[in-house]
Amino acid sequence: MKLFSRALWASLVVGTLITIVVTLLAFANPQSGLSGILLWQVPLFVRLAGNGPLLGYDAAGQPMYEGTPVHLLFGLIGLAAGVPIYTVATFPFAWLYHRRGDAKRG
Repeated sequence: MKLFSRALWASLVVGTLITIVVTLLAFANPQSGLSGILLWQVPLFVRLAGNGPLLGYDAAGQPMYEGTPVHLLFGLIGLAAGVPIYTVATFPFAWLYHRRGDAKRG
């Protein structure tokens, strides 16, 4: 149980750091295509909110929708969702790392 607890805390710290670094890199240059890749989870959550009110159509005939406070809330939830996503992704590595360290010590 001690191994699981240490691995969980380590992966939580690493997941939080990854989320912070990725968010800072994405906001450092928002016009680049890299920001859309780094913050991939945010559009997933915003799409859950559905479309806002129809504003009209652009020159290509594509509909344009207005963002609402609900979309902002879902965007913030998507941004915060990086912590549990990256925590789960890094947990196996943290568990293996701590298991290997325990085997060397004893």
